[in-house]
Amino acid sequence: MTKQTKDQNETTSDFDSEIESTQAKPHTSGHSLLKSCTPSKSIEAKSRQQTIVKRPGANEPFTVSKYNIQLACIVTARGQRGDQYQGEVYHPVTEEIQGGSGSSCKCITFHLCVSVTGEKLLLPQKLSAGSSWNKSMEAVIDAGRKGAITISSDQELQQYSATESAAEIPDTATAEDLEELCNKAFSELIIDRTDHRVLRDTLGLPGFMDY
Repeated sequence: MTKQTKDQNETTSDFDSEIESTQAKPHTSGHSLLKSCTPSKSIEAKSRQQTIVKRPGANEPFTVSKYNIQLACIVTARGQRGDQYQGEVYHPVTEEIQGGSGSSCKCITFHLCVSVTGEKLLLPQKLSAGSSWNKSMEAVIDAGRKGAITISSDQELQQYSATESAAEIPDTATAEDLEELCNKAFSELIIDRTDHRVLRDTLGLPGFMDY
């Protein structure tokens, strides 16, 4: 056995033992990525995702297409600028790594939507129970499939609501659009290694690789 191979084996063993010490449980409802997702070289991955994975503005009518994908993700905060929350970053986790991610993986459906301007985007819907925000998003998705709507949020009630819109939005969404947006939004944020910094940070373990 070469020194390099020995070091790699020791690293894997150390990770496995650390996982056991956190009593992490396998995530049972995860979903694999689109097969076509491949790593890209852009260093602007988070910023690019923010332009694709989002909720339309309160005054921006949109429709929800029949195309969507469910991914097991670790969700991290983008941070805050003053008092303004900057949103979330979604890191898809491959099936091979999900077992070591504990309860950190969240199953999220990303719905392909079309805005009144013709822009195509991915609207995230968290599927975990017990949240009024998540529950109310179900009604928004259903309404958006029937016709154009706008979405608003009520901080007091902690829920989203949909309002019908008179806007006419052609149904131009395709499976190819979903595939293309997923590649752009997620390809460089995929967690496919046990030494990925986001995974280890989430589990409270020392990090090795920087993405």
